[in-house]
Amino acid sequence: MPRRIKFEFSGIDKPIFATIVEESGEVGDIVWDALAKPMKMAISHTTSTGDYFLGKGRGPTEPERVGSQANPLGKSLFICQLKPGTICYGGAEEMSFAYGPDITEPLPDKGPITAVVDEDCLKDFYDVGKHVWNAQSHTHKLVTVTASRM
Repeated sequence: MPRRIKFEFSGIDKPIFATIVEESGEVGDIVWDALAKPMKMAISHTTSTGDYFLGKGRGPTEPERVGSQANPLGKSLFICQLKPGTICYGGAEEMSFAYGPDITEPLPDKGPITAVVDEDCLKDFYDVGKHVWNAQSHTHKLVTVTASRM
């Protein structure tokens, strides 16, 4: 049975749904275990990368392996190779979200592709990305996301 995630963004009425990709292997299991309780993250949109933003939670109470660009968690792609709707998990309640086609950063993500936004949510997910961009660059209001199991 597919493992599904619901993302609820502050300031947005529609939730976004995604499915954990089986190819993510151990990292898919790690994120699923982390979502045993809802995970709330603060969102930060990069200023130079393009259609891509990051979510950072409080972090786990027990130490866990965390990915970085120098040492990703699992097999990671370059950020510029991520397709719209891609969600990566870097460990320690950190996710990255590729919401559109305009991503220019030739650096590895912190973790592998862990989930993919459902096809029927892609337009709404793009709108979420623009909402996050507007909050980061214009209104300066924090956007949060809560990820939970379906």
